[in-house]
Amino acid sequence: MSKKINLIAAGLFLPVLAFSLFIITAIPVWLIQPFAPQSEKAVQISFLLKSWSPILTIVFALAASGLAGFIWKNSKRWYAKAALIIPLFIIFVFTWFARQNHFEWMFNPLADAK
Repeated sequence: MSKKINLIAAGLFLPVLAFSLFIITAIPVWLIQPFAPQSEKAVQISFLLKSWSPILTIVFALAASGLAGFIWKNSKRWYAKAALIIPLFIIFVFTWFARQNHFEWMFNPLADAK
């Protein structure tokens, strides 16, 4: 019975990790807008999350991979294993996005700056 409870807890915690990574990476994108007024507090929060997100996303991705491995190994149903794809995909996308500078996508650099 304990194994089943652990399996359910792991299955519930995986989407929590995915949502947490979404929040960690989306808040700086939402708060820092180049052509809108910004408060000092919003800039501080964005800088804090942007500086910690590369480390946190790796830790969360490793934890999610461990949880997914536990669920995969202990689940008997194919749909329980198939359900791992979506949260793991979200987690790995936001782990990659935490290392990107989305402003470089919006503003192309000059080809020949002098």
